[in-house]
Amino acid sequence: MAQIILVMPLANRFDKIAMRIPNGILAVAALPSRAGYSVKIIDLKIDNGWQSTLASSINSDTICVGISCSTGRMILSALEVASAVRKISQTVPIIWGGTHPTLLPEQTLENPLVDMVVINEGDEVFMELVEALANRKNLSEINGIGYKKSGHVKINPPAQMIKNLDSLPAVPYHLIDVSKYSSLNFRNLASIDLVTSRGCPCSCTFCSTPFTSRGVWRALSVESVIKNISSLKDRYGIKVFYFVDDNFMVDLQRVEQFLDALREAKLKIYWGTQGVRVDAIKKISSRLLDRIEEQGCVELSIGLESANQKILDMVDKRISLQDIDGVNDKLAGRSFNVKYNMMIGFPGETISSIKDTVRLALRLYKKNKNSWFPFNIFTPFPGTAMFQKAIDYGFNVPDKLEEWVHLELVGWGKYYSYWLNGKDSEFLSSINCTSYLAFPSARSKITNPFFKMLFRIYRPFAYFRFSRMFYFMHIEKYLMQFMDNLQRNQNSPSKN
Repeated sequence: MAQIILVMPLANRFDKIAMRIPNGILAVAALPSRAGYSVKIIDLKIDNGWQSTLASSINSDTICVGISCSTGRMILSALEVASAVRKISQTVPIIWGGTHPTLLPEQTLENPLVDMVVINEGDEVFMELVEALANRKNLSEINGIGYKKSGHVKINPPAQMIKNLDSLPAVPYHLIDVSKYSSLNFRNLASIDLVTSRGCPCSCTFCSTPFTSRGVWRALSVESVIKNISSLKDRYGIKVFYFVDDNFMVDLQRVEQFLDALREAKLKIYWGTQGVRVDAIKKISSRLLDRIEEQGCVELSIGLESANQKILDMVDKRISLQDIDGVNDKLAGRSFNVKYNMMIGFPGETISSIKDTVRLALRLYKKNKNSWFPFNIFTPFPGTAMFQKAIDYGFNVPDKLEEWVHLELVGWGKYYSYWLNGKDSEFLSSINCTSYLAFPSARSKITNPFFKMLFRIYRPFAYFRFSRMFYFMHIEKYLMQFMDNLQRNQNSPSKN
């Protein structure tokens, strides 16, 4: 039995490839847990019998059920969870949080399986909402939420962003089984995702972070980061840490301080980071790169996006093709992997330009054999500056929560008006499929033993397809799409 239940729905195929820790709902759980509330976390990636867990957790003392949700297939899973909650209890409030309710709070609340939404950062807002529900207080005074009153949707003024992240309590890892999660595949060592900062001061037009973070970057102090790493290492044997910050290297002085603190604490760990920009690597000295390499870095993830300068300018990357080559030359020969994130299928982009981006990846790989290149397909997520451009090119905006379920990085053009024809769309899907499997360093993201074995077998063939852009009878892509569609159907609320 629990007073507060927080649920992480299923998202996509990557859920089973690497078991990523649910940092978002852990952060939301921290304040209520410290205040003495009984909190239960249910993660559908881990708990195959989640329906039974949910049923046994809800009772008359349950204050609310919170569900995290991002745009895309996760909505299907979230609706399934909400439907299950409503069958167990007609009265327990169902609260949605995450990026999708933040970007479209009114439309989300129009669904009968959503009672309230937390908009943007949930740490303090959710705590205030829990106490209001527990004490039957008026919801109109809580900034940063939406709710229903007398059948009408009410959206309160936005809450202030949390200025000092160090003021928040420690992450309540005791609420989950840490041993069931992993992040990076490195020497079979225990690994975990870690958040050391929030937001990004940059304005890439395909990204919703400029909207949700309001262009503000805030970071935990180096002391707090080191304390958390040391605690996870001592308590759970974690030796590999992947920093899932939107932009880890905004402050290079902080990076140096982090390395200093690692050395002073004599913490022998391995680490990688998700968010790094080309312009940050341009500024880094060879001495700092040496230190990054020497003090355990195993992967840097850098956004390149395109080989077309017009597209780079359109998405406001503020980099040049010369910058890209220079950064690759700078990183070549280092012991750590470099994950270069690419993006194709922008409104107005040609197939010729897309092929140039593939050729750019192959050229960079030739110079740096530790690099790999996942190609994502541009997706018109709400809250991004590119959203209106996608509409101008024919994208039909869904008018109900459940109509957003197919808006994912792969295959969304089958369900919404699209500027690419079917043949070109399938070509992009083939590039996406093979790019994740073509390069040896991609194994760093595969922690599931079964998928590691499949990767070893298929990788040479994937590279052959990718490097030659040869997708005749691309049976393995259709098999992957079939598995994805099967998961969609299994997650559909109508099946329950």
